[in-house]
Amino acid sequence: LGTGRIPESIIFDFDGTLVDSEKITFQLATPIISRYIGRELTMEELNTIKGKVWKSAFKKWLPEGHEKLYQEIVDNWKAVNPALPLYPDIREMLEILHKNGISMAIVSSRERSLISKDLERLSIERFFEFVVGQEDTEYHKPDPEPLLKASDLLKVEKNSCIYIGDQVSDIIASRAAGMIAGGAFWGEGIQSILMEANPDYLFSKPNEVAQQLFGQNMPEAE
Repeated sequence: LGTGRIPESIIFDFDGTLVDSEKITFQLATPIISRYIGRELTMEELNTIKGKVWKSAFKKWLPEGHEKLYQEIVDNWKAVNPALPLYPDIREMLEILHKNGISMAIVSSRERSLISKDLERLSIERFFEFVVGQEDTEYHKPDPEPLLKASDLLKVEKNSCIYIGDQVSDIIASRAAGMIAGGAFWGEGIQSILMEANPDYLFSKPNEVAQQLFGQNMPEAE
C-alpha cells in the first residue's frame, strides 16, 4: 500500500469515520422505515444504505413516498439531537495534522447543516475549512462530484488530496476523482471489504494517518 505521493490536503468522510454514528442512526431510523414500508428491514438491507444519500436510497423501498420518509427521519433526528461521540483518538489526530499545516475538509452524504452542528458541539469545527454535504452537489458518492468540489474549494490539485472513508463507495469516489484513496477501519469500516476495493492506504487507528502519510507519530491521547 501507499503511492509515494504526500498529500497536501486530507478530506474526511464523517459518519463511521470521524463520529460513531451508525448505531444511533439506525436505532432512530429503522422504526420509521419499517412503519412506512410495512415490514422490518434486514441488516443486509440496512447495510446497503450505508454511505449513501438516504433520500435516494429509499426509492427502491418506497418509490412514491421516499421524500416524506426521509423528512420524518430528519425531523426525528433534530428532535432527539443525539450526542454523537468521536471515535477514540480522532481529536488528537486532527490536532497534529492541523499543527503541521495540513488543510482538511469533510465530504459527507449527510446534510451539511446537521454536520456543522455536530462539529460545533464536538469543538472540532476549527480543524476543517468547510463541509461538503448532500445539498451541495447534484450527484453523490460513489460519484466523484462531491470530492472534486472539495478540491476546488481547497484550491488544491485533486491528485494532491487524499479522501479517507470507511465504505467501499468512498474508495470508488476517490479513484473516480483522481485522488489518493484511504480506507479507515477503526470505526464502521471492515478491513477485508475495504481491501477488495484496493485503496492506496489502509488505517486501523487514527494515529496511523499521520504516521503513514507523513512519518510523524501521534501523541498519546490524554
